[in-house]
Amino acid sequence: FWIDSDESGGPTFDWQDISGTGSKLVGQLADDNYAGPFEIGFHFPFYDSVYSQIYIGSNGIIGFGSAGMASRFKTSIPTTSVPNNILAWLWDDLNPLDSDNPGAGVFFDTSGGQCVIQFQSYPEYGASAGDVITAQVILKPNGTIVYQYLYIAPGFDTENCAVGIENHDGTDGLEVVYLSTYLKDSLAIEFVPPGRWLALE
Repeated sequence: FWIDSDESGGPTFDWQDISGTGSKLVGQLADDNYAGPFEIGFHFPFYDSVYSQIYIGSNGIIGFGSAGMASRFKTSIPTTSVPNNILAWLWDDLNPLDSDNPGAGVFFDTSGGQCVIQFQSYPEYGASAGDVITAQVILKPNGTIVYQYLYIAPGFDTENCAVGIENHDGTDGLEVVYLSTYLKDSLAIEFVPPGRWLALE
């Protein structure tokens, strides 16, 4: 299930800045491409599988496989069309090499018992100067996923995006928002897997 920081019992917004400590990946990303795989640092349970690597797409998605990871064509979640097996933190047509916003950064850190991917001053395609977003995705060993949105410029278009998670074949997923106004500054969204039972025989 998912819950956000505006709801009772939701996560507390807790920005974990890795811009000074994480590996810099922005040089590996361009308009409509992806980079990876990168080691998560632990075995991460996601739906009915466990993963140790991720791919980072330039258009607001992170995936556990490479198929379709360059896609800028967001869809409602879930859908069986590629890409599947994704974390869509802001799936839209983005461009880290936008000429009007040259300060974009992508950082990756697996210290502290979790995996953090941070998108710093990240612009959409054709953005005006200053129209950027700063957000991060956090993966925890127990399967919990957190999206955090520190800052969204007033001119950044968050209405035309998809946010959610989707399983390996697109038959299951959680859609937080699709083509609607929702994202804002200092918002945290937490995805929590169901309890996992261990049977002893």
